[in-house]
Amino acid sequence: MEEKLNDQELEKVSGGKVINDYTDPAGNRHIVNFGVLDLCVGCGACVNKCPMQAIRIVGNVATINESDCILCYYCVDACYLGSILEKETIIPPEPASAQQS
Repeated sequence: MEEKLNDQELEKVSGGKVINDYTDPAGNRHIVNFGVLDLCVGCGACVNKCPMQAIRIVGNVATINESDCILCYYCVDACYLGSILEKETIIPPEPASAQQS
């Protein structure tokens, strides 16, 4: 089941590089991010695999420099905890009654 969040919740969890942002025919907004989850323990395995040197460990957590990341996904394969991934967040459209007020 896919997660549905409002804009404030999205700001808290999305993080990372937005790699796709679109609205489907039903009016649901889909935002696909690539980034690091809270599971990260800062082991550095991803840092060693990144060919662009786009990842640093800051405060015991991997941080991806979005402008340097080329989405090669080597870091995803290197992360034994699965804390670097692509995540799709779906925001449903506001009900018609909320849009009119």
